[in-house]
Amino acid sequence: MKKLTMLLSLVLITVISASSVWGKDIIEDAKTLKGVNKAYIRADGLACYFCAYGLERFFRKSGKVAAYDMNMKEGVVEITFIKGKPLMVVGELHQIVYDAGYTPRETSYELVGKLEKSGVEYLFHPEGTGQSFPFKSVSALTIDPAKLIGKTVTLKTRAEKYQGNSMALQPISIETAN
Repeated sequence: MKKLTMLLSLVLITVISASSVWGKDIIEDAKTLKGVNKAYIRADGLACYFCAYGLERFFRKSGKVAAYDMNMKEGVVEITFIKGKPLMVVGELHQIVYDAGYTPRETSYELVGKLEKSGVEYLFHPEGTGQSFPFKSVSALTIDPAKLIGKTVTLKTRAEKYQGNSMALQPISIETAN
């Protein structure tokens, strides 16, 4: 009986650890409070379910994260922000990952919002956040951003720290939102 219990435990642990994706809603009513804006952060050292639990504690404390999914095979965490709250900028995300004991690397965002031109630069206003972020460059875009001013768009972008607690966006792609 003891051998059978150990064998079943080993099989269960193997099956559970074979899955490389772990995700969780971390606020009550997450289905109704999830926003459309997401961040993706790659971090060194994310390899197990205990990593997810460690990060969850810090995400919960921030008060800005509705849910997360973690792909342990790639070391990438997808973060869905709470609707109507400011986004966590790249510096905040990196600090949380670092405080949880991991080394933050690349950070990208998938944001829904509106584009405006201010002088010679473009500003992006993510939906429901009250924030705006400058574009560092628009050279990677296949569409002229001037044609999208005032329209709701979906922006995929890398992000860098910028002037204090803000970030500059390096757009990867932009399209009109459906």
